Amino acid sequence: MAVKMIGLDLDGTLLKKDQTIGAETFKQLMKAKESGIKLVVVSGRPLSGVDFVLKKLKLSGVDEYAITFNGGIVQNLSGKVMAENVLDYMDYQKMQMIADRFNSRFHYETLNRFYTGDHQLNMSIIHESDLVHMPITIFERGEVDSNLKFLKGMYTGTKASIENLYPEVADQLKENYAVSQSGPDMIEVNAQRATKGIALQQLCQKLGFSSKEVMIFGDQKNDCSMFEVSDFYKVAMGNAIDEIKEHADFVTRSNEHNGIAYALKELVL
Repeated sequence: MAVKMIGLDLDGTLLKKDQTIGAETFKQLMKAKESGIKLVVVSGRPLSGVDFVLKKLKLSGVDEYAITFNGGIVQNLSGKVMAENVLDYMDYQKMQMIADRFNSRFHYETLNRFYTGDHQLNMSIIHESDLVHMPITIFERGEVDSNLKFLKGMYTGTKASIENLYPEVADQLKENYAVSQSGPDMIEVNAQRATKGIALQQLCQKLGFSSKEVMIFGDQKNDCSMFEVSDFYKVAMGNAIDEIKEHADFVTRSNEHNGIAYALKELVL
């Protein structure tokens, strides 16, 4: 199989539960990199939250790239933003209104900080802040600037509350926004064109690659946009949700059992 680029989701895909990369997966990715295949991290996290992965994979400089905020930003690893899809104050008001209606917790994320109106922080947002190395600012509703620009809105809660909320958020916002889930306790809302699938296609065009030369790996709802691109070769992790597996060309082993390494050996290397 002729592959020139590999798109890698992180949580539940490249990373194990302990936030490490399996030894065999690392070995096979280094073989792919040495053979000239470009490795691109495609994540809902900000750049600060993927930096340790980039260092591990020895990716840096103007000719290496990352897609962050679920496609909100496409940038090279020297910091140059190549594509950006942002949200504004009117978007914030719409999203906050839904949170108020369903008594849910809403937060938004800028390039380098979390903001929340929730004075009693729940464990989901605290964990996310720690995971991606971004501080949290608590704001009062009346203090939100009408010139606000942000990259992602987030609803957090228990698994049960998010299961109940997701259909409502999707129904209210799906016509004008990209709504997805990166885990059972979090709903993410981006600008309509800020999806992993669109962002990866934008990067392909920039680099002169065909979509047929791209292999992608994923496991959760926020990876669905990549699995809807017909020309990508789509690999679902063994631990992926059914919706991902149904759109996959190949289902590999789980993230805990070097699923990426297994697929690369079977299909590419």
